[in-house]
Amino acid sequence: MGGAESNFNLGTILVNESWITKVKTLVKPICEREGCTLYDVESTGARSSRVLKVYIDSKDGVTIQQCADVSNGLSLLLDVEDIVPGGKYSLEVSSPGLERNLSEEWHYEGAIGKLVKVKTHKAYMPTEGPETKKGVKLIKGVLKVVNKESITLEDEKSRVYEVVVADITKAHTVFDFSKASKGKKKKF
Repeated sequence: MGGAESNFNLGTILVNESWITKVKTLVKPICEREGCTLYDVESTGARSSRVLKVYIDSKDGVTIQQCADVSNGLSLLLDVEDIVPGGKYSLEVSSPGLERNLSEEWHYEGAIGKLVKVKTHKAYMPTEGPETKKGVKLIKGVLKVVNKESITLEDEKSRVYEVVVADITKAHTVFDFSKASKGKKKKF
């Protein structure tokens, strides 16, 4: 489903994708050995402050030890293979977090039933529910359906949006902190 050839490589600048693909190939067996899975790889920053970010995940949650072990294993391989262009960079290995980016089809499939925020490069009108006066480029709603060409979201006003995958520039899950803190007493 996911992969380098996926239609779901959303919002990512495809510059130097071949070396990112090579990094993914190198890190996958390391993740398997450490009992986790590769979630995503991205490169951020400019020349002197570049960061290669590797996100790992596990059904039971990622431990600090897993991050350290994947980082150590990958760091050695990257030094030997010398595939990261442009010289100096920092390697960062972590979990994708509570509000994780969605870029591969399997990321979206794992987020079905969850609250997500999607940014598009063109405006969308709801296909069901209350009408709006103009289309929107930022949609926050529960992810209902995922297929190769589109995703379907339902917002808090019961408006349903069918969004073409190719139009998505950025997408991520949204953690509802208010639900997480209900029933807990605040301490000051």
